[in-house]
Order: sequence, then C-alpha cells, then structure tokens
Amino acid sequence: AVFGMRTPASLCLHAYSIPALIDLVIQSCGRPELSAMATDLPHRWGDAELNELQCDPLAAAARATADSLSTASAAEGWAFDLVSAHSLELEGEYWIVPGSEQVPRSAPRGGRIVRCPMTGDIVLDASSGGVGQCETISSGWRSNAELLLAEGWALPDLESDWVALDVDLLEAAAGRVLGRPGSPLTLTPPLREGQREVLQGLDRLGYLQPADGLGSSAVLSGGYCEDSLGRRVQALAVGPAELEQFGVSGCVINIGEAVSLSSDHERRVGEVLATACDLLLAESATSLEQDLWLLQQPAGVGVDPWVAARRQQALHARVSRKRCLD
Repeated sequence: AVFGMRTPASLCLHAYSIPALIDLVIQSCGRPELSAMATDLPHRWGDAELNELQCDPLAAAARATADSLSTASAAEGWAFDLVSAHSLELEGEYWIVPGSEQVPRSAPRGGRIVRCPMTGDIVLDASSGGVGQCETISSGWRSNAELLLAEGWALPDLESDWVALDVDLLEAAAGRVLGRPGSPLTLTPPLREGQREVLQGLDRLGYLQPADGLGSSAVLSGGYCEDSLGRRVQALAVGPAELEQFGVSGCVINIGEAVSLSSDHERRVGEVLATACDLLLAESATSLEQDLWLLQQPAGVGVDPWVAARRQQALHARVSRKRCLD
C-alpha cells in the first residue's frame, strides 16, 4: 500500500456511535487541530443560497437540520458540523482524524483510512483508490444531496448521484402521456383505478421498495432507472388493452417478473418516464445548458469567498441533478 496521510492514533477521537463522538469533540473543543477542521454545511446557508440549489426537498432538509440545531450551544453546533463532515469509519467505530481534512474527498471511489500494522498510526491507503482518485478519501456510494448536506461538497458529474421521482409526479406525467391530443387512450377514472390497483398489488407482493426519497424510486446517473421506479412507471402506463388481456393480477405478475405486456405499453413507459423528468426539469430557474455555462465562469471580483463557495457547490449539485434527469 502507498500511504498518503499519517496521523498518530493518540491524536484521534473515536467512538462506537455518532452521538458519543460528538460528545468527545465537545470535550476536546480547545484543541487547535480540531479547530482547523471547520466546515461550511448547507444548514448554515441563507435562503438566497439555498434557492441556488433549485431543489425544494434538498433546501427543506437543510432547513430542518438548522431547526434541529436551533437550541444547541455554539460548541454543540460546531461539534455536530465537524463530526458530520469529517467522521470516518474504521474497525467498527467512527473516527475524527486530524489532518484528514487536508485530503480531498471523493465518491464513490477513492482511498480509505486504515491502521498501519507497523506503527498503529491512522493512514490513507491510497492503493485502495480508483484511477485518478488515489489521493482522496472515499465517502462511499452517496448522492450529491447526501454529500452536500453531510460534508458540504458536491460534484457536477457524480457517478453515484440520483434523483427521486415521487408517485404524484409520475401520475401527472402519465396523465399527460395518456391524455395528450392524438393519443388512442383516455385516462378515465376506471383506468386510473386499475393502474392504482396494479401499484397496490406490486407493493403487496414486495415488488416495490418504499418511495421514501432515499433512492428507492429514482433515476440514476448515466441514464439508469431504479427497479422500483421502473415498476411504478409500468403500472401507471398500463392501458385498457393490458388490463383486459391480463387483468390486474396478470399485470402485477408480469411487471414484477419483468415480462413485457406489449410493445405499445413499453413505448408508453418510456414516454411517461421522460415526461416526469421533463416536468421536474421545468421547475428549475435555469436549464442544464445555462448551468454548464455558469460552471465555466469565474466567481467575479469582490464576491465574498464564502458566498462564492456556496454558490459553486449549489451549482455542482444542480448540474449533476439535471444530468440525471436530462
């Protein structure tokens, strides 16, 4: 292994739980090497900066964290931020490793910290990183939303990014596809009821993961679609012909076992998913093309460095998000 960081274990803090680690950090708040690990997280941002995210759920999550910390002391808030941004997992514990803040973070690949068998020091095993990421610490397979909220950074081309699509959005998209001018189908109340019965059947038989916004109903970076999202879209693209031929139970089993219902149904599935992504993109104040142009622009003279850094991270997050949806 090639080691890119070395910190004596005696300088580190570690515990079996995050709350216990936060308590240790609070008790050690006078240590200068910990003070050097300060991080700016979105729950410290103002409304104008959160609006730059162009993502209401992400901004709401940041505000919820801010509310939960509203009664915390300055030391407690500082400790929470430090542990959120810098804690690392090693040997079944959570660690704060002074000096690790100087090593860039990466996702999903990158190096990992290990204990040196010769000295007991905490080191970066750079040989565990991917090509071009051998001098970074991996934050694991996480989305930009998770990375930004917890660690304060995002990447515009994050390989592990995803965007959740909720059922209301999918139903609105299905309504547009099945109800557009020239469509041979009409989204009547009986058809909508049949689609919902198919959804309920898929859920009852365990073909769906909960649509809880944690990636179980998401489009993924690179043009992929999570399985449960695909099944939800298939249920909402079912038409009278499929319901008449297979019945609700037949549609449930075929969708759940990845058996095609019809070529027309497959076409509608693609249209519903594309329409849902377009509806979500239309909510943004800027297009992907405009954001890619902004990505190449300098911060500007006289802009506060903190404000510029926050805008840049927000831009990174929304570029990656729009790439997932585009």
